Amino acid sequence: MPRLTKWVRSLAVVAASAALAIKLSGGLSVSVAGLSIRARDPWRAVIVAIVLIVIDIAVNRRAWTVATDRVAARVARWSAAAACVVALLLAVHGLAFGSFTAGGSDSYGYVSQAYGWARGELPGPPRLALTLPLRESDDLQMPLGYRGGRAPHSIVPTYAPGLPLLMAAMLVFGPCGPYVIVPASAALLVWTVFLWGRQTAGAIGGLMAALVMAATPVLLFQAVVPMSDVPAGAAWTGAAWLSLSRTRRGALLAGCVTAVGVLIRPNLVPLAVVPLAAVLLPRKGADRWQSGLLFCLPLIPAVALIAVLNQYWYGSASVSGYGSTGQLYSLANIGPNLRLYPAWLWQSQGAGVLLALLAPARLRESNRRSVVLAIAMVLVTFACYLAYGSFDVWWYLRFLLPGLGALSVLIAAGAVTLARAIPQPWGRLVAGSAILLLTTTSVMFAAAANTFGGVLDGQQRFIAMGEFAAAHLPAEAVVFAVEHSGTMRFYGGRYTLRFDQLVSEPADVLIDQLERAGLHPYLLVDDFERPDAARHFKLPPGAALPWPIIARMRERGGVTIYDLSAHARSIQPVALEPDRPLRCMPSRERDIAIAGRTVRP
Repeated sequence: MPRLTKWVRSLAVVAASAALAIKLSGGLSVSVAGLSIRARDPWRAVIVAIVLIVIDIAVNRRAWTVATDRVAARVARWSAAAACVVALLLAVHGLAFGSFTAGGSDSYGYVSQAYGWARGELPGPPRLALTLPLRESDDLQMPLGYRGGRAPHSIVPTYAPGLPLLMAAMLVFGPCGPYVIVPASAALLVWTVFLWGRQTAGAIGGLMAALVMAATPVLLFQAVVPMSDVPAGAAWTGAAWLSLSRTRRGALLAGCVTAVGVLIRPNLVPLAVVPLAAVLLPRKGADRWQSGLLFCLPLIPAVALIAVLNQYWYGSASVSGYGSTGQLYSLANIGPNLRLYPAWLWQSQGAGVLLALLAPARLRESNRRSVVLAIAMVLVTFACYLAYGSFDVWWYLRFLLPGLGALSVLIAAGAVTLARAIPQPWGRLVAGSAILLLTTTSVMFAAAANTFGGVLDGQQRFIAMGEFAAAHLPAEAVVFAVEHSGTMRFYGGRYTLRFDQLVSEPADVLIDQLERAGLHPYLLVDDFERPDAARHFKLPPGAALPWPIIARMRERGGVTIYDLSAHARSIQPVALEPDRPLRCMPSRERDIAIAGRTVRP
């Protein structure tokens, strides 16, 4: 029997090694005695290895039970350290692959708003620099990430103030400070999920929850961009876990973290009912109401601040930068979202998410309050976005990050339930294999989605074009742009106009008016924007942009600066190269030097 066991284990190792070699190499080809043997599918070798391992377990069940008992004890003992390492690795992922760029609408909107708060320019509202002889004058001057304010001839941020305020505080550490918030939030989210999972399903359950959370593709995807999704997920998950505390200090802390979550993502105010209920329901008498008051103490000012800013910026306490409730939510979105979000979850993480369905089996145990809280967080978060706008890309799962931490806890609780329901050592092995398969599927999906390093592609062009503009374009430059309408201000210190908003006058008329006012017009477009630019500048369909090129970057999709001046000279364009790695660059928006100009017809 020992000899048979040795042979079975040896063959299992060979099969597993072959599967790994086939996967890494893309296929193996071996010639033996003139016979060619080819292997391209690693799963056949994996199945052989699994069958051999199952045979070994069946033959040596007692030894395997003792071995898994020993391993489980060690994992439980070192679970906190392991979860800490996982959280730190996720933060390293965010820092190593992060964009560190205020590029595009969202990133520019958050980071530039942070500078506005730090400089005292907000709540503002900031005034527009030019007076143009067009009815769409204000619309032309609003970069991506901003919209018109209540005050005439002003702009206000589109995005809620929570994340920008955190970023503004981090500016004391220099221009890289704001970009650290998201990787740090990702690590905090994983650590909080571990603590919640440990409280729900034991030390091993906590570690499994942390692994599931850290491998979640949408978290890996969003951990590298300066947006609010990951901080919102960390805040709401932290609020839920803290609400499980039976102390009044825990209730106060839960309220504080809930307030941060509301400031970051105000549309999730209904979600505050979940941690509030977790604070109130297990308590009785005066302790219940005192704890509830402590929870609400920081939450009420946060809600009031959002209401006041909405009133000041947008004209109504119930209107956000994205629009009114009627514009954002529609019953027609419920059907598509009911299909899309579960499909995306299955697509990105596989069948392992079904382990969460086993978690309610633990409702009869002492930790049922924790399980109920996790279920409520998942369902209410989903409900908050059920009627919200419908999208067609998987990474809009980012909206659900405030509830995905709770889902990871439920998945881990389900795995522990499965492990206990099946005789050992099969129970532990099946549950562990299920978690391993889930995390592997998740990481492979994230890698296929170009999460590891892919977000850097294209971000360099924002800094490169801004640096060129700051060094070579005159202070009187006015740059027509859309995708770069904010970043050219941020990195180049040059004023921008949105050419996609030009509707009432031919572009050549406005260009002439700008020149007569002493301004120098330019056009900055990504290659994919050229057809739109040609249409808005009233060029014939399919016509090339006719102006002299002064700078061009071929990489990262291609981006070009054109000189629109009537007196532009044809020169040898400057070939720009993207910087890698990306550098943290401070805002140059204060360098804009054309404020107060009036352009006359």
